[in-house]
Amino acid sequence: MYKVKTNRVDLFLFLLLVLLIFWMPIPLGSIHPLELGFFQITSFLLVLFWLLSQISILKPLPAIIKQHQNLLVLFTLCVAYQLIYLIPLSPGLLEILSPKTLETYELTSVTEIRNLTLSYDIGLSLNELLKSAAYLSVFILIVLLVSNRTRLVLISISVCCVGLLNSAIGFIKSIPLDLFFSDPLSAFENANRVYGTYGNPSHFAGLLEVSIPITLGLIIATSQQSSLGDFQQKISDSFHKFIHKTLWLYLALVIMILAMLFSGSRGGNFSLILALLTSGILLIFIRGFKPRENIILLMVILAMMTIFAVIGTTKLSTIYLRDGTSENLTLRGEYIKASIKIFREYPVLGVGSGNWQYAFPMYVNVNSRASQINRNVAHAHNDYLELLNEQGIIGFALNAVAVSWIIFLGIQGIRQKHDPLIRGVLYGALTAIFSLLIHALIDFNFHIPANMSYFFIMMALVIVASSLPDKKTQERSSTYQSIASAKPS
Repeated sequence: MYKVKTNRVDLFLFLLLVLLIFWMPIPLGSIHPLELGFFQITSFLLVLFWLLSQISILKPLPAIIKQHQNLLVLFTLCVAYQLIYLIPLSPGLLEILSPKTLETYELTSVTEIRNLTLSYDIGLSLNELLKSAAYLSVFILIVLLVSNRTRLVLISISVCCVGLLNSAIGFIKSIPLDLFFSDPLSAFENANRVYGTYGNPSHFAGLLEVSIPITLGLIIATSQQSSLGDFQQKISDSFHKFIHKTLWLYLALVIMILAMLFSGSRGGNFSLILALLTSGILLIFIRGFKPRENIILLMVILAMMTIFAVIGTTKLSTIYLRDGTSENLTLRGEYIKASIKIFREYPVLGVGSGNWQYAFPMYVNVNSRASQINRNVAHAHNDYLELLNEQGIIGFALNAVAVSWIIFLGIQGIRQKHDPLIRGVLYGALTAIFSLLIHALIDFNFHIPANMSYFFIMMALVIVASSLPDKKTQERSSTYQSIASAKPS
């Protein structure tokens, strides 16, 4: 009875999680307070309900939690570390921890207050803490609720469908529909940049940097399933039979690739292609040349490059060769210079989570182009420098170790697993992680709640996929058990 009740609650929470995954990108990537608050409250409540359901029947923690407890503690520590920016400190202690912060307070006559904080604005730091806690909640929910192959497939399909839906909405918004039905080529040539449900095409590209690799991973997985002999006959579930028909996956992949190219995000397209190449080389290095896996990957990369070449010969090239490129490079160069200056002044603990925008005006050159246009810049357009500035070496190191650990688990899983589905999901998740990490060098996708959530979902899928047993191993084990039970006592 308790098991049935737990399974129902578990399934209900899983379906709510899937709905949350669908919802997050829709309201402009959940960047505004109302949508962000809804995401945070929902993720916290889902974790709370899961805990209550476990406590009510005194059920022990799942094995996957015990297996990866050190990694989960590290991720929790990355979030808890941000509490130090909210703790009131005496001027004497603050001088020891961050002399430059105390000096800045003294210049603004704030030292009259008895208790000061490492963060200049604790409201911004609290906001960042809550966002990080929500990302961690989604991460933990994936690890807890994606407990079997069917749910792993469903989550992967959900990510694919979100990208497909956003791409379709983007094309509808950007392509002149009246011209499309009479002259499709001219309609595409006169299309605006595609940005889906986002307000920024580059952030929309960040979503596709997750959806495209996961879709490609599912295609690779289904292309390998025929090598498992009677695999199809063993699975009577119509859901899996539907997945095996990969035509819709190919169609979704083509639409999303076109949307990615029409987004005009140079950083997004470059990052995705480089990530596909990196993970493809890694796949060959780990497993050797596998014709089906590597040919599909090579076809996708060549298709993207071919479309790029075609775009270069049409009016669509203006999307990529738009005005302001040199000025954007100049501005980002000035952001980097200011960020380096901030790091030199706040190397260990940083200026506080979310406080880069306050520190930047103090370190940007007053005669620079960035200062002339707008000194109130919210982000550094380089997530690594911004993290280093805000949380210092300690916070940066904690996050770097956690993400590196995930990448190691993914590579280890690809090396050890023989199940096509698990390998495909691991490949897709790792490629998505690589792409967003590369894109973070020139943009701030990690400060877009929907995209950061999807990054955490990909990391969680690596843990889940690498922990699931191979189907071959399960079948072999069940065969041995059948033989053993058939022996006379």
